[in-house]
Amino acid sequence: MEKLLGTNSVIEETRHSSLPRKTFMIFLMFFAVFIIGSMLSSLLAAIPQTIYFMNNDEFAGLINSQHISPENFEEQINSILENIPEWLKASTLFATAGTILTCMFFCKKMDRKRLFTMGIVKKGCVPEYLFGLLLGFAAFGSIYLLSYLLGGIKSITINDNLSVWTVILFFFGFLVQGFSEEILLRGYLFPNLATNGSVTFALFASAFVFTLLHINNFIMSDAPLYIILFAVLNIFLYGVLSGLYFLRRGSIWGIAAFHSAWNFMQGNIFGLSVSGQPLTHSVFTSALSDRVLFNGSSFGPEGSMIASLIFIIGIAVLLMLKNKPVNPPLYGTQKGFSGNNFM
Repeated sequence: MEKLLGTNSVIEETRHSSLPRKTFMIFLMFFAVFIIGSMLSSLLAAIPQTIYFMNNDEFAGLINSQHISPENFEEQINSILENIPEWLKASTLFATAGTILTCMFFCKKMDRKRLFTMGIVKKGCVPEYLFGLLLGFAAFGSIYLLSYLLGGIKSITINDNLSVWTVILFFFGFLVQGFSEEILLRGYLFPNLATNGSVTFALFASAFVFTLLHINNFIMSDAPLYIILFAVLNIFLYGVLSGLYFLRRGSIWGIAAFHSAWNFMQGNIFGLSVSGQPLTHSVFTSALSDRVLFNGSSFGPEGSMIASLIFIIGIAVLLMLKNKPVNPPLYGTQKGFSGNNFM
């Protein structure tokens, strides 16, 4: 399996520039990055939320009210939360930049490595990113088309209250959110785990952690149990696919774009749940049938058999490809690096 997977310049430089660490310590560092990144993201999300609620007359009246029961207070708070504007919901996607900044900080300051070791490759990043977007649109478009042809989607209609600007805002929000997940799992965790020698272990372990990080999505979903089991399988398969993509292309840009395009198409184009999380603003409204194996029920297409098929095909194709050659980095250099290929 190691010969089949091979390696790339990102992993090679990570191996040469990292201090020897046991696997347990690598996981410990990763969870420190995850927790700190989540906290920073929450703080960033709290800024627009605080501004909104401070200027919300209904919320101000509720806070200043001295004659309201706890039950009515909770009911009215829930009513306010249900009617928050779309731009405020989108702001939580932009707030995931906290995770990106945390990964970069740990890479540069704690691990004392170049950002290249997370797949942040400067040369060719724009075409790589655009190619990833196209693949993401095509992959999810294929799932949706198959679901429709197999009866998983009953009908599709254009949303009457469509706001183009809101859709655009969510698009850019998903660009940040997709990048944050990929740099955390594929950019930070995957190469560090591979420093101990086994790319195969790093691939499957990072996919397993990616699945664990979605556990709340599985628990909170009201989809049938067998759909949740498909969802667990598919999230893991996606983790393997994205790790392979990162390995083959040698940078983070393509798979980050793929991830963002997938989520955007799923939620804001076709109006389906994104990993069990429903979105309220989309170009189309998709009516689901009772053929839940073909639509993933309330969890979304990621809980369907069709997603399993697409991910397995994608993994098979990637296994047949060779790793993209990337100009070899200067191992262990932190400052004074000459050249414009890497960051």
